[in-house]
Amino acid sequence: MLIDADLPSVTQKHEVNCKVNYASVQQLQFLNKLSMKTVYEFASSRPDYVQPKIDAVTFESREAKLIDLYFPPQMKYGTAEVYIFANDLEYNLVECYLLRITYLPWFL
Repeated sequence: MLIDADLPSVTQKHEVNCKVNYASVQQLQFLNKLSMKTVYEFASSRPDYVQPKIDAVTFESREAKLIDLYFPPQMKYGTAEVYIFANDLEYNLVECYLLRITYLPWFL
């Protein structure tokens, strides 16, 4: 089956470094730009590379929080691009972050 889809509209780009063969947790700042309390759900385009540690987070009006992201161990050097999606509870895409993950030798 072939699926034809447009790439998501990226609102922020981030560079992330991870060590090969090691898992890590890193943080990404998210800001609720709305002037009301809102719940956002976070998802990854590639859960094999990165997973939000908590699926849904409640934000007060214009509140910023750090979202924990889990990076499972990878066995190969190189780079991967992964999208992190922030949706409201009606599944409207609010933000889309592009993470460019570089896997480095463990001794660097």
